[in-house]
Amino acid sequence: MGLIAVLNSLDSFFTLLHLQSGGIELNPVAESMLRTGRLSFVLLKALLIIVPLVVLTMHKNFKLARVGIWSAAGAYGVLVLYHLSLL
Repeated sequence: MGLIAVLNSLDSFFTLLHLQSGGIELNPVAESMLRTGRLSFVLLKALLIIVPLVVLTMHKNFKLARVGIWSAAGAYGVLVLYHLSLL
């Protein structure tokens, strides 16, 4: 779970970094969260991943929860690699 939280934080960091460099946010949900301000964006994004992670962790003995955990880790891993490719 810690890995997913770190990857989520890296995603927030790189998103803000790319936006400072003139990039655009392609995710409409994230775009609307960005309109609330940078700090609010980071906090909302963290909250939106922490709550599901807590639920998945509580149910980690179920196969579907494990699939969710691995899927989230994989998706965030790919997303961070994408951010790195933009540098």
